[in-house]
Amino acid sequence: MTHESTAAWQELLATVGSLDRSFLEGDRAVTDDRHVADGYRTLATTLGVALDTYLFAEPGRPQFVAVNTPFRRDRRWGGDNTDAYYFICRWTRRGATASAAIGVTACTSR
Repeated sequence: MTHESTAAWQELLATVGSLDRSFLEGDRAVTDDRHVADGYRTLATTLGVALDTYLFAEPGRPQFVAVNTPFRRDRRWGGDNTDAYYFICRWTRRGATASAAIGVTACTSR
């Protein structure tokens, strides 16, 4: 007997296991160790955001999850954008699932 959650977990592992092809193969393949490590770091960051947003979310107590913030090294991605803060929140109400995102960028004039 295969449980639905076991099948979903196996599918997640298979998908994650094949994602590195996006930066190891083809026209966009990287060859040096630094860029390969950056590729894996980006995959881990994306997976972390997804797990925090969709797996560990509490529908009855929604909260915003940091997607990009200078305060967490694992949430600094898409470039060194030190003054950007992006958050996402997912919630369920009356059987419907929704999400909201907020982005703030600090800007100073000189």
